[in-house]
Amino acid sequence: MKYNIFEYDTKNIIYVNLSINFGTDNENSEEMEYAHIIEHLFCFFTSKKYPNYKQVHQEFNKLGITYAAETHSYVTKYIFTTHKDNLKFLLDVLFETINNFQIDKSIFEQEKNSVIIELKNFMQSPDYLLNIKICELFFPNHSRSIPLSKRIKHTKDSTTKDIKKFFNKHYKS
Repeated sequence: MKYNIFEYDTKNIIYVNLSINFGTDNENSEEMEYAHIIEHLFCFFTSKKYPNYKQVHQEFNKLGITYAAETHSYVTKYIFTTHKDNLKFLLDVLFETINNFQIDKSIFEQEKNSVIIELKNFMQSPDYLLNIKICELFFPNHSRSIPLSKRIKHTKDSTTKDIKKFFNKHYKS
């Protein structure tokens, strides 16, 4: 895990970038789309200290803390922007989420479905079939050669126990 904090003095704005050195290319056949699912769930910032994601999101909104997340081939990124006065709170939420992460079961199915919708959208891309053939040719026996239909099925079958195990293995080690 790597993080950077950037401050731009002229506006008292802080940018925090959190990078997890794990992406879709690192997944094996038992972990397909887990990095993507964790990206979605992590952004609820649920932990033992902050179990209610709605309260965390309300506080972020009140303080003007914005964030975005994305999963790439070799990294999952979380990007935050806040006023410097809110940095301590933001870092506390992140610390707690990383060290005491809890999956809110009330949103688990919803977020799995969000991932499935994103995957189905990729399948609608005009170049999807060409990309999958190229990946099968150049990356045999690699996660890139696994068709999205299998990733969708694997996402549907994932459990909170699977995701928590994955999180502990890749976010806390």
